Amino acid sequence: MNKVSLLHSIFLPMFLFIILVHMENSRADWAINTTSHHWNDEDGCGNDDGCNEINPGLQYDWDINEHLDIWTGFAWNSEKKISVYGGPALEICESILCVGVVGGVATGYNRGATALDILGICGPFVEFVYFGFGARVIYLPGDLIADEEGALLFQLVFD
Repeated sequence: MNKVSLLHSIFLPMFLFIILVHMENSRADWAINTTSHHWNDEDGCGNDDGCNEINPGLQYDWDINEHLDIWTGFAWNSEKKISVYGGPALEICESILCVGVVGGVATGYNRGATALDILGICGPFVEFVYFGFGARVIYLPGDLIADEEGALLFQLVFD
């Protein structure tokens, strides 16, 4: 079993377990990963034809309290691989607007800092939700050592 299969065999059941355990939790939100935009894509995200900017996927947001969520999900990433990710999100919401910061880890990246291709992620986000439907934009700063300037990720949110 290769390392990517091993990681997905660990993270995908965890993702499904979290969903099943908290399905009755009214404090849960869903997000659909849609697209991304990358700056300074000199390395092509490990591909000859550049970064993949169509990133379908599904995310489950479990509301721990008023300001803390746990995000977990999967998506077709910028390196054209399946990525499983998760981590905490701190947010402040007022009416239809939320701002916050998300951190965590994601699998499936050649640029990962470990032998298991796990990439650390951290960045600010802004979210607009009106009558249970909205949009979220997440900025993930790039790797300053590799001279990457980062990416914007776009999601549809169902609250």
